[in-house]
Amino acid sequence: MSPDVVQLARFRARFGENRFRSISPEYFEWKHRRNPYLPGYIYLERRGEEVIGSASITPKKLLVLGQIVLGGEFCDAFTDARHRREGIFSRGMQAGIEYAATHGIQMLYGTPSLGSASYQGFLRKLGCELCPSARLHYMAKPLRPLKPFLKLGVKAVVKRRTRRSQPFRMLCRQVFGRTPCPPAQRDGEPLRISVLDRLAEDFDGLWGPPRYAFCTLRDRTYLTWRFLDNPDDYLLLGAHEGRDFQGYLAVKLSPDGATGVICDYITLHDNQLVFQGLLCEVERMLIERKVRQLVTYCMEGSPYFQTLETHCFADRGAERGLCVVVHSGTDLARRLLASSQPWHFTLADSDNI
Repeated sequence: MSPDVVQLARFRARFGENRFRSISPEYFEWKHRRNPYLPGYIYLERRGEEVIGSASITPKKLLVLGQIVLGGEFCDAFTDARHRREGIFSRGMQAGIEYAATHGIQMLYGTPSLGSASYQGFLRKLGCELCPSARLHYMAKPLRPLKPFLKLGVKAVVKRRTRRSQPFRMLCRQVFGRTPCPPAQRDGEPLRISVLDRLAEDFDGLWGPPRYAFCTLRDRTYLTWRFLDNPDDYLLLGAHEGRDFQGYLAVKLSPDGATGVICDYITLHDNQLVFQGLLCEVERMLIERKVRQLVTYCMEGSPYFQTLETHCFADRGAERGLCVVVHSGTDLARRLLASSQPWHFTLADSDNI
């Protein structure tokens, strides 16, 4: 294991555990040294022998405005509290930008929380811009009849009253029951959902004609690295019609086993019947494990957002989610920022899980 990976993990551990993912040396080795596209860039700033700041870039293949390009995500930005306001964040990220420019990375993005210090730093010091067409909402659903979710369900129903019929039925489903599953077949073909531990050699990651301004290239290489080879445990569910692959959904549990997190999902041509089938199956599996709630993140206005609401996920709003900032240093990035096309972006596209 490389020394910079070990030092990054030790430094990161000083800031407490991540809620949903590992911060072990094995995790950083996987992310930065076993990356299938390009080794990740790690920046460590020191005072003598002590690490006082970190930053990194994680390369990924992206589908941006119809082009397959090498992109990268800003990650692992931490500064020792004793050395804040010394420019460590800016130096670390600027070093990552220079690395990207010399290694063929055509677009850089990050997912800070709105209003955070890093968000302000991205905008004021690094030439990044908030992408207005990428509004990521936090959504939650109780899987067991717990009273604390009653207020959440009432608020969600009141919010939807103007556009959904039978609000009382929606409330009862949200708080006390499960959403009925769709038929087990479409157009006479059975929809089969199973746990995946490998992907076929001819796995197609384009998911139909280009229709997003931004989407991670979810091909066999990416999904194998991201979920199957990850040192953390993920459950990857695949949907098939006959022998044809129709979509997938990735989920993991919080360390205490109380919360299930839908990390990633997509279906061929954004088919929502397939997505509904995947949702119902993961709910069934998690209820059997006595998981209390299911959470996910979804782009505002996407068909997946509408389906999640139909399945009684309460929208907690974009302010509870993550924003997306894009470094405007390339022509492709500037065209992306100017585009009003929708994005397909999930929690797995960020460094938060």
